[in-house]
Amino acid sequence: DFLKFGGATPPFDVLSKTQEYVAATASAASDRGEYLPAPETYYADDYVFRGSIVGPISRRDVAETQKSFNLLGAYPDIDRGIFGLTVDPQNPYRVFFF
Repeated sequence: DFLKFGGATPPFDVLSKTQEYVAATASAASDRGEYLPAPETYYADDYVFRGSIVGPISRRDVAETQKSFNLLGAYPDIDRGIFGLTVDPQNPYRVFFF
């Protein structure tokens, strides 16, 4: 599946929300020295993850799964180096980054 937005304009600043999400996960991780997933509030109540192998799983299941993911435990000096955040010109609800 892919996001079908029907030509609607997002009621929020997608780029700012993405930057906030990236900052929240980065600062939480560096403050505690461990990976902390983004708060569940970043996901809609009806959010469902559908992957090519995993899923569908609900918002609650995604949050539970991410709790055991400890990227900084494996790579304590990792620098995610996220840059180049750009709103997708074909889908205003999606942001690309490097």
